[in-house]
Amino acid sequence: MVENIFYGMTEDAIRQRVVDTALSLLGIKEGSAGHKKIIDTYNTGLPKLPRGYKLSYNDPWCAATMSYIGINLGISDVILPEVGCAPMIELYRKAGRWMEADDYVPKPGDLVMYDWDAQRGECTGAPDHVGMVISVDGKTITVVEGNYDNQVKTREICVEYIKTRGFCCPDYGALVQGFSDVPPGSWCADEINRAAELGLMVGYGDGTFNPNGAITMAQTVAVAARIHAIAAAGAESFVQG
Repeated sequence: MVENIFYGMTEDAIRQRVVDTALSLLGIKEGSAGHKKIIDTYNTGLPKLPRGYKLSYNDPWCAATMSYIGINLGISDVILPEVGCAPMIELYRKAGRWMEADDYVPKPGDLVMYDWDAQRGECTGAPDHVGMVISVDGKTITVVEGNYDNQVKTREICVEYIKTRGFCCPDYGALVQGFSDVPPGSWCADEINRAAELGLMVGYGDGTFNPNGAITMAQTVAVAARIHAIAAAGAESFVQG
């Protein structure tokens, strides 16, 4: 288990952090520096390459994009790494996290597998492509996918989409862990956990927060920088919207 960087966060907040990471990849095109970073991170960011296969820049990279998100966040034991869709399904199946039903309503952060050859009924064919669910609105699912028209793009599908092969469901609940020195119900628990959810404060690597400690100048500057980054991202989203 890698170091948990999500101390104090609810499962929904963890899922949102994962989704935000997926959204940050939008617009990356095949052959660009961003694409090469995804491939290089997969090839070098794991203790051992799944099946010993080193990905090239010319290989399909939809599954590698999903794996990159897990490696980037340090949670490859939750977002299980692979570069093949069928082997990825098997990893989640063995972990008990595979949902083989096209009418399943996923949550943000789940992975959807497609079979482009499916014609009708429950899909049991070979998977061709994978993406990450970023939102579910009624019967509409929005997905971020790598290697979609040779770039990272979003796609909208319906619940019970005929081309859906099934869903890989990472166990984000396993990452939920409160700060060891901030018990639930304490005077500062809600505020500290909210600051963690927003990414303003992350505590210490040992899982503590030290709520009664004095804040240093360096910590103050770090929090101010994070507030600025959040505000800047919000302003950019407002302008683009």
